[in-house]
Amino acid sequence: MILTIRKAQPDDIAWVNAQYQQVHFQLSNYSNELIVIAEANGEKAGVGRLVTVDENTLELGGMYVPESFRRFGVARTIVTFLVAQVTGKTLFCLPFEHLQHFYESCGFKPVADPGRVPPKVLQKWEWCNQVYPHKTLLLTRQV
Repeated sequence: MILTIRKAQPDDIAWVNAQYQQVHFQLSNYSNELIVIAEANGEKAGVGRLVTVDENTLELGGMYVPESFRRFGVARTIVTFLVAQVTGKTLFCLPFEHLQHFYESCGFKPVADPGRVPPKVLQKWEWCNQVYPHKTLLLTRQV
């Protein structure tokens, strides 16, 4: 399998948001996000994004890989690509609890002091824990 990552273009947003609707993720806003699409042998195989929170903070999220492409390293490739786009900022990630090991293997750690987390990130974390059946974690990484 040949896996490539590319930045989403405006005409990709309908596909991106269709993926997010399937799993009840918040929809993407192309103007405030860096969205990437993984392709396996030319077929769309996953999506992820960096959302700008403020000038020093981003949220890594929207990670979705369709079932047929799981276990091929698609998610890790997307995370690695997105993290490489960032320097000198704080990244937050709000993964489901069962994905904690994966995100920790990508350099994320549990937030030690939620009082230092931007309100916008805390609000989304609270929203996630109210909406999704899986517990959502609050992780961070300096890059």
